[in-house]
Parts: sequence; structure tokens; C-alpha cells
Amino acid sequence: MDTRYIDDQYGDLVGNVTPTYYPEQKWSQGAGCNGCALHPDPTQAFDYTWHDSTHWSTDPDGETVSILFEFTGTSLDVFCILPNPSGPTTVGDYNLMFELDNQLLEQTFMHANNRSDIFEFNANVLSLQNLSLVPHVFIMMAGVDSTLQFDYATYTVPRMITSSSNPSSSLLTSSSPAATPSQNSVTGSASPSQNSVTSSASPSQNSAIAAVIIAPIVVATFVGTICLGVALQACYFWYKRHWHLHQYGWQDDVFPLGLSWRKNSQTSIPEPLQTRSSFQQSENATAHSDFGYTMHG
Repeated sequence: MDTRYIDDQYGDLVGNVTPTYYPEQKWSQGAGCNGCALHPDPTQAFDYTWHDSTHWSTDPDGETVSILFEFTGTSLDVFCILPNPSGPTTVGDYNLMFELDNQLLEQTFMHANNRSDIFEFNANVLSLQNLSLVPHVFIMMAGVDSTLQFDYATYTVPRMITSSSNPSSSLLTSSSPAATPSQNSVTGSASPSQNSVTSSASPSQNSAIAAVIIAPIVVATFVGTICLGVALQACYFWYKRHWHLHQYGWQDDVFPLGLSWRKNSQTSIPEPLQTRSSFQQSENATAHSDFGYTMHG
């Protein structure tokens, strides 16, 4: 399985979809909020960001503080930062409800402020498993007098689906599922880093890619070797025939029908044919005693 991340600020690292916050004016980017009452350590948050809001009992009726995002996966985990402010007027309680695909879930999340002034990072407020591998719409809502500091969410998809559906996107998925943060953590642990979200191809996928690359090379090499052998054989026969004709002659001006041979009386070795001019000159030739035969016209 591959684990993908949905950051509160940058959204889905693969799907390029960012969360939507309702109502927009009730939400703040916590890392850059100077007027917020809660200030967690940014270095402990995922990618150093989180979104902050509070649903007050004095808010207009029907105005629910909520977060919406979409994903396609078989599981979902949502992580928040739990504050425990000691101030009497600062809300540190959590009262969350969840909705998936227009269905209100039975699961809820509640946290009572212990007023320790200690932030709990990577708190898993919801975990859903065995989901259908189809597009999902998720909504997280804060109840009355509830704060909400959303950090990030994760969802999983089968690795085969990730690799076959969009190979380039697998570069942005993690090679192994992230460790499950502890909800009871008090001191806070270092958040996962987006930069570590990389992918690695499975061994079977690497073998298939290697086979696709190597097979054409082997076939091309085999065919090329055969063609080269045929070409060399053809060149050899052509050269041999050309050399043979050059050695023994081919005089179409004397014998229009092609190649003719002439043997002398003392040897069976063929002699080159003579041209018309040399043929006439040979009428006056004298016998050559050194060679033991006479050339006649």
C-alpha cells in the first residue's frame, strides 16, 4: 500500500486538491496568525503549518465550522493538534463530528482541556479502514464551544493502482505507510516531512520494465547479425565474380554474346581475351620460342 498526504495548507501532494474551509472568514493559517490565542511550535507540525478555528456558541445559527476535502483511497486518518491552554477564556476542548460521502458517521472525537499548556501533536482524531477504492468526500465539523487545529490527513491506495493509473504521480507517494502518531503523546513528536514522501517501484514492476527494454534490443541484435551475415556473403560472391571477370576478361566488342575462352595447345589455363586492335596486330606476330607456341590471327 502507498500512503498519500493531505496537508492543511498545500493539500493532496498527488491529487493537487487543497482542503476547503467553511466559513472562510472563521479560519486562520495558524503558523502566521498573530491574533490567535493558541500558538503551537511550528517545527512540530506537519510541514510547519496548521489551520485554526473555534466554533463559539455565539456564532450565527447554521454557521458550522468545517473542513472538506476529497480523496480516493481505502483508508483515511485525520490528524490535529490538541491544545491544553491554561487561560480561563481560551477554548481548548474538542468536539468533532464527521461525514463521509453525505453520510454522518457514528464516530466522533472529544478532548477535554487539561490546562497543562502542553500541545499534543499528531493526534489521530479519526481512523477509517476498509473503504471502497472510489472517490470520497470527507467533512470534519466542530461542535459548539469546540476548537479545531487541523494539521494533515493520510489515505492509502494499493501500490498496483498507484503505479498503473499514473506512473508519474507515484513519485509523490510514500514507499511505506507512515507510522501512526500516538494520540496520547504529551511532549509531542517530530512531524513527518513532505520531503520524505517519495516512491519506489516494486520488484515485479522493475522486472516488467526491464523486459520491455531488453527484449527489443535482443531481437534487433539477432536480426541485425543475420542481415550483416547475408550482406557479407553477397559482397563476397560479388567480389569473387568481379575479380574472375577482371582476371579473364569480358569483351563484348569481340564476342557480343558474352564471355569466351581460348586455350593454347600446351596448357589448359585460360588466357584473357584480346581486343579487336590487338587481334589485328597479332597477325604479324612471330613465334616465341621461349614459350614454345605461336600466336596466330
